[in-house]
Amino acid sequence: MENKSKIAAVLVAGIAAGAAAWYFLKSENGKQNWSSLVDGVKDFTDHLKNTASKQASKINDLSKDTSDYLSAKAHEASHFSDNTLNEISAKVAQDSKSLS
Repeated sequence: MENKSKIAAVLVAGIAAGAAAWYFLKSENGKQNWSSLVDGVKDFTDHLKNTASKQASKINDLSKDTSDYLSAKAHEASHFSDNTLNEISAKVAQDSKSLS
């Protein structure tokens, strides 16, 4: 019984696909509808490509800005630590002299 229902479902799907193919390929309305559908899909994919390209450009710009910012902060931190280390060294040297 299950096999018969599967076969019937495949048969109905095949008939529906055939009818749709005939409509879109043979009838004048179907050809116009198919052309409109293809044009709509093309416009949509072009829009998606354009949007993706713009977003990729924005991400690239943000990445560069972030990299520049982090590089500047690392440079500042390096100078701060060098200055702090020099101040501590000078203080230790001064304290060492006063103890001698």
